[in-house]
Amino acid sequence: MELVLKGDTIEDQLEYAKALIEKYRMDKLTGLYRRDDFDEKITEFISDFNTSRKNFVLALIDLNDLHNINYDQGYDQGDQELQALAGSLLKIFDKSLLYRIGGDEFAILCRKEDYESMFIKLNNIPCRDKIEFGIVDSTGKDLSHSKGKHFVKEAHAILTSHKKERKITRK
Repeated sequence: MELVLKGDTIEDQLEYAKALIEKYRMDKLTGLYRRDDFDEKITEFISDFNTSRKNFVLALIDLNDLHNINYDQGYDQGDQELQALAGSLLKIFDKSLLYRIGGDEFAILCRKEDYESMFIKLNNIPCRDKIEFGIVDSTGKDLSHSKGKHFVKEAHAILTSHKKERKITRK
């Protein structure tokens, strides 16, 4: 199969190719980067941390009850909820890397925020009652052998714990 690039000049074809790549990297619904980019970037952040101690923070965010919203109110409403959350994240974390890494799960990677400021921002997000989150900071961690998986698992464990607490308090 041959890829045909639009454009009369090499520069036009290069711009078209870049646009195709960018389109592939972005989640169509939310406009955030996709899981593949997250996996690459977390590996890069960990490598930078291990070589030059560049600290970073990771937050995983889950939109609560998306399955029920889709079932009870329809997929259009579910899509609107996802877009609203993505829009809020883009506004609040404009200097961070934002990803949709699953159906109802998002990630933020940032070198410019610390744990406390990210916690405060997420705790005060307009849709706070619809989300749970887990945050981990690389400061003081040993990430030499993890390749990012342990670090991401730690954030996911915190997120899962918060989700369980929420279900208990809602009963």
